[in-house]
Amino acid sequence: MAAPIGVGLTVDDLDRFPDDGVRRELIGGRLYVSAAPLPRHGRVVLRVGRIFLDYEEMNGGVAIEGPGVRYSTQDSIEPDVVYVAADAVPRPGERFVNPIVAVEVSSPSTRWVDLNEKRPLLESHGLPEFWFVDLRADRVEVYRLGDDDRYGPPVIVERGGVISPPCMPGLDAAVDAILGPPEPQAGPS
Repeated sequence: MAAPIGVGLTVDDLDRFPDDGVRRELIGGRLYVSAAPLPRHGRVVLRVGRIFLDYEEMNGGVAIEGPGVRYSTQDSIEPDVVYVAADAVPRPGERFVNPIVAVEVSSPSTRWVDLNEKRPLLESHGLPEFWFVDLRADRVEVYRLGDDDRYGPPVIVERGGVISPPCMPGLDAAVDAILGPPEPQAGPS
């Protein structure tokens, strides 16, 4: 699990770290550093990105892999993939985005943080939709803001299902296209 390694930090502290390819995120002033993901994680991130890029080409907006999302001086995260609406596309040189959909693909080292730290943070800032691609369960959990500006229980979308976000009209993302071919199961040794 990605455990916090500092407390009381700000985005200014985060900005002082070297640009060394290590993912560092700040949630409530706590620094989280993540291990490199497994290859399947990267493949699924690319698949989601391809789905969002195809949507971008037809509808405007922008799909971004691993962007900075900064909500406050103590909250700066990097979801695996986001989609930014056409009216909020960042200008050239801007480092941070304000997405309408954020996607996290599960990793053993980040699962707890994604669901128990990032999801509530995104909810509290009004992100319309959050997808948690659960590679262990081979499904997608979709969290949508309700009329009370809260995420209800997730909609569980299994293989064979389709995700159609209300904030991205016309998008029908097949879970099979996100997950790719089923992983072979390890046999008895």
